[in-house]
Amino acid sequence: AQTRSCIVDEMQIRLLSPSNGAAGVTTTPTLDWEDVPWAMFYDVQVCTDSFCLNVIRSVTGLTASQWTVSPPLEPGQTYYWQVRASDPWCETWSEVWSFTTLAYILTVNRVPVTGGTVTSSPAGIDCGTTCSASFGPGTTVTLTATPAGGWQLAGWAGCDSTNSTQCMVTMNADRAVQVNFSCIPVGTPSLLSPANGLAGVSTTPLLDWSD
Repeated sequence: AQTRSCIVDEMQIRLLSPSNGAAGVTTTPTLDWEDVPWAMFYDVQVCTDSFCLNVIRSVTGLTASQWTVSPPLEPGQTYYWQVRASDPWCETWSEVWSFTTLAYILTVNRVPVTGGTVTSSPAGIDCGTTCSASFGPGTTVTLTATPAGGWQLAGWAGCDSTNSTQCMVTMNADRAVQVNFSCIPVGTPSLLSPANGLAGVSTTPLLDWSD
């Protein structure tokens, strides 16, 4: 039977990119490492912790020394990754590297803050309480305003486009949007009859006022 000894020095895997600690990385990064001459297969793990206990993306049985992460990761988050090289006799893991995905921040300002709330699609903003959130590059965010009782939508500022109560923003940089609310006018009715101070009025008078 064919045998082979595993020598640790032979099995070091050199990670290449994204560089360790890289920031502003796409949410679908291509992870790249140097070929290991003896390796037949590579396994890759992407994790949310530096010990790679919580694996959220993975692939096994690769024959090429790179892999594009799919489905996309969340924007503005730090991830950790490692690679295992193996053949029928040996296997070893690389060290763990980290990177942080790119995100742009969208901030909503309400004028006045009591005038209503704004929510977003994709989810992230619920303003009310959460008036800023991170979104990936190129994401089109739709903001929807809901006026409070006695208020109406007066207009938007900072949108790429608007449609009634909605504001559309494409995230190609940090963005700020303002939504303006105004009070719904309440008319003051004029009393018509009986005339003020009129005497001799029926015990079942018809009270009349203007709309």
